[in-house]
Amino acid sequence: MQPLNELSQIQQIAAASLEKLRPPPRLTVAEWADQYRYLSPEASSEAGKWHNARAPHTVAPMAALSPHDPCQEVVLMWCSQSGKTEVINNFAGYVIDQDPGPALVIQPNQKPMGEAWSKDRLAPMLRDTPALTGKIADDKGRISGNTIFHKKFPGGHLTIGGANSPAGLASRPIRYLLGDEIDRWEVTKEGSALSLARKRTARFWNRKILLVSSPTYEGRGIEAEWQNTQQHQWQLPCLHCGEYQFPRLQHYSWDRDTAGKITRISYACGHCGAEHDEREQHQIKSAGRWEQINDGDPRRRGYWLNQWGSPLAEWRETVEEFLAAKNDPEKLQAVTNTVFAECWSGGGDGIDDNTLRQRREQYPAAAPNDVLVVTAGIDVQGDRIEFEAVGWGADEESWGIEHRVIHGDPAQPGVWDQLDAALRQEYQHESGGRIGIMAAAIDSGGHHTKMVYDFCRSRWAQRVYAVKGIGGESAPIVRPPVKQKQTTPGPPVRLFSVGVDQAKSAIYARLSIAEPGPHYCHFPVAYTDEWFSQLTAEKVETKYRRGYAHRVWVKTRPRNEALDMRAYSLAALKILNPVWSQLSAPTVAAAPQRERRNPLLAGLGASRQQSGDPYL
Repeated sequence: MQPLNELSQIQQIAAASLEKLRPPPRLTVAEWADQYRYLSPEASSEAGKWHNARAPHTVAPMAALSPHDPCQEVVLMWCSQSGKTEVINNFAGYVIDQDPGPALVIQPNQKPMGEAWSKDRLAPMLRDTPALTGKIADDKGRISGNTIFHKKFPGGHLTIGGANSPAGLASRPIRYLLGDEIDRWEVTKEGSALSLARKRTARFWNRKILLVSSPTYEGRGIEAEWQNTQQHQWQLPCLHCGEYQFPRLQHYSWDRDTAGKITRISYACGHCGAEHDEREQHQIKSAGRWEQINDGDPRRRGYWLNQWGSPLAEWRETVEEFLAAKNDPEKLQAVTNTVFAECWSGGGDGIDDNTLRQRREQYPAAAPNDVLVVTAGIDVQGDRIEFEAVGWGADEESWGIEHRVIHGDPAQPGVWDQLDAALRQEYQHESGGRIGIMAAAIDSGGHHTKMVYDFCRSRWAQRVYAVKGIGGESAPIVRPPVKQKQTTPGPPVRLFSVGVDQAKSAIYARLSIAEPGPHYCHFPVAYTDEWFSQLTAEKVETKYRRGYAHRVWVKTRPRNEALDMRAYSLAALKILNPVWSQLSAPTVAAAPQRERRNPLLAGLGASRQQSGDPYL
């Protein structure tokens, strides 16, 4: 008789072998969702049973993710209000319940986005979908082996990783890869998270890869993946001629009353010209369908959906979002990417410096009447410090006020004494009062980091901040400060990271605005031709790193200090975070001398506290 432990091992091996021979389930992912999936109240505006009929555009992509379909990769280039996250959730639930195997979900970062998906999306689905109840043990249990980022279930496991740390994605084979918001992934020194994760699926003949995102720029991210697929568009029919088309902005027209309220929306057919009233949109959208538009490989299928065609959004809502953003390049880019699901082409093209020179103005005072806030951007070079003061008005319309070069060795204290005096100066305001610099950002990334830290350490209360530029398209213009290690006594240095790619894109978008108004840039007559050449000294190029396309800012001439200073001044404004409605221009009657330096300071402090500013 065989020992019991040997018999147990044989039984385990036999069970594992039989599991491999088990045929895949006949249910598709879409059928499983329609039968078993429940939406959770904290993750959906309509909690309760999932119904494919409410989101018909999700059915075909989910069917392609099913084990009997030969498709291996599904690419969703979708708008924000489209249910794309629910496709990820349904696929994850199907894997856990019906066709288990090793799975990997990649978010742009593990914290906070991966953690948020695990807690706010996955956990509620496991709790509220009966078919998943008990499949994954509570990660609070001591012996479950489960954590927020790693879940075990019978026959498989699910790991949640971050694209910003691809080294952690290269350890074990996976059958299922679910990539969310891939246009926010960065290519690190360790390589592309997508290419590393793809390699991990190579051992599985029955692998499934799902890539999801709104697009950003042409030739990279989800748009590049979609181009390499059998492409499908979610098209809407004409109720008159029956032809289908991919709905876009040019197919819509609207009227507004004197108050700006939309009174009429019309949708036109590009084939017969027939117009459809807004009241017909639900009938039109209910008849929407996926149309294949090329002869690509059916093993890689791409699906393109925008908010015009999404059953989960209203035309009126889409028009209102466009109208609110059309005069603001930064907001318009967000609408183009996340609402229209189209690539943005601005924000990195070359700017004509001669055109900007012709826009120089003679201000009535150093700070024109609409200036409510002044910030400074400071660039430290080997033999000088350069300084620009910028005035800001409502809607971030800007006025260049002063550019100054402080010559001397930044390793010597005298240069910093001159900078301190420059930061304390006041400018004559057109309203009759005087206005001072309310926040300044100094680049600490060069050869004089210690001198920058020493200068800023004692000036935190004056809002003089040490900053360091970081690359990457997804890095925000400003990240919260981090305390730096120090070897000397005294207050700590808190360093802000500045996303220079985002900042420069924002500046170039603003420079392209031709008429005064929101985000328009004014320049004084004192600015030299060389200053404008420096302001426009970079452009964006698409480069490939480890086979992955990304946008890189490159110099077109050696000197670019004006662009850097403007980026730091914009960062200082973002740190300051003023509530514009609470600010007013200084007046001659501004009271005692000790308060006159920053006449907006009291109101600014109140507005920062009200806005929940994290830096105070």
